[in-house]
Amino acid sequence: MKYRLLEAASGTQPFHLHLPEEISAFEDLRDGGLVAGTIQTLANACRKATIYSLTPDGYAVLALRKCRIARRPGPIQRADRSR
Repeated sequence: MKYRLLEAASGTQPFHLHLPEEISAFEDLRDGGLVAGTIQTLANACRKATIYSLTPDGYAVLALRKCRIARRPGPIQRADRSR
């Protein structure tokens, strides 16, 4: 979930979160210095969060993840034995 939030935060518009598990993941990312944003507690004790952007460290983590995914080896192809 955290990487999905990092990808969403890399957009140009603020990203709004309402689900408790998303807000928890946001708090972890914010505490780690990877995203900038705020949390609001509404009158009925509901919480919502807004991610404004990635920090420079957040961009670095996202770039490293994309590189790691791109370098994963694909499925091993069997040799063509029909020759």
